[in-house]
Amino acid sequence: MTRVLVPVAVLDGETVSSGLMALLGTVDVTVLGYHVLPEQTPPDQARSQFEDRATAALVDLREEFEAAGGAADHRLVFTHDREQTMTRVADDVGRGGPTPSPGRPATSRTCSSRCRPRWTRTASPSS
Repeated sequence: MTRVLVPVAVLDGETVSSGLMALLGTVDVTVLGYHVLPEQTPPDQARSQFEDRATAALVDLREEFEAAGGAADHRLVFTHDREQTMTRVADDVGRGGPTPSPGRPATSRTCSSRCRPRWTRTASPSS
């Protein structure tokens, strides 16, 4: 089964259009909720401050994808580098990486400088 990674700037109020949800209703989806942090902010600090609010929004999105007919899960990431994180999570999802337990999303950490993109983005998620 095909699995599609759908990145969403969850704390910025970004969401997924109903048309995209309907289009992806026949595939498995991982909703990647991310929040880009200022360089001086530790991810653990942001997680403790914003995790509940971000997770609630991701659960809502996951449930909407499931209502459209597909299987869905979600991950929440607080990062300093959006592109690097999306690449790492896409690689992880493609390998069948960690899956969330019921009621708890799989979490990801910020990628180290050793991570390198293995694909080229042809358009930004918002285009």
